[in-house]
Amino acid sequence: MFKEILNSFKNKQRNEKTTSVFDKIQDDILGATDLSLILRKAKVLAYKLKNQEFKDWVEHELNGYDENDLLPEYRKIYTLKTRAIVY
Repeated sequence: MFKEILNSFKNKQRNEKTTSVFDKIQDDILGATDLSLILRKAKVLAYKLKNQEFKDWVEHELNGYDENDLLPEYRKIYTLKTRAIVY
């Protein structure tokens, strides 16, 4: 999904404000900025890019996923079922 977001950014007519938000997000990611602040800036960028998939992803990351939402793979935790053998 991130490749599509970057391509969307590259393909849109970039203006100074959009580029500025993108640059700030990059700087924040490399720094010690709180993730929720980075996501809120990403939300601004998603709206400027008019990218619905990006908007939805940011909303879910900020506010959580509903039980009916399709979870991204990185949000899934797989476990092995084990059983104890008692002697």
